Amino acid sequence: MLKRIFHFPMLFWVVLTLLALAGGYVIFYATAFGPWAFSDSTVYIASGINWIKGNGMGFYQADGQFAALTHFPPGYPVLIGLTSLLFPDPITAIRWINILSFSLLTFLGGLLLYKITLSRLLPLLYGVLLIFSPFFDQPF
Repeated sequence: MLKRIFHFPMLFWVVLTLLALAGGYVIFYATAFGPWAFSDSTVYIASGINWIKGNGMGFYQADGQFAALTHFPPGYPVLIGLTSLLFPDPITAIRWINILSFSLLTFLGGLLLYKITLSRLLPLLYGVLLIFSPFFDQPF
């Protein structure tokens, strides 16, 4: 199988794409009950939803005061807000953001390794390492 991958470049890209899709499935399975969340995550979710509703980039504190998002970068809340336009539940939107992000990490990381090393083995090993590493699916 490995000799075929080395002799047929198209097979290499197919296997790398399948690894990226397998990585997406791992995150799909790992987030079946929702993505991992903590205090920063709730601020991102609330800020993204408030931004898309036109209330500004921030969140409401326990006392009812609106706190602007000044100590976190706004890119992820903006992505959550825009994706929540496609999905009615923001948790579902975040789940699909995580699935897509992990799949892209697997594929683009393999592509980068291929461009740097011109090896077809290293990108595939990288993809397998990402998929089977218990440290990468926990934050999702």
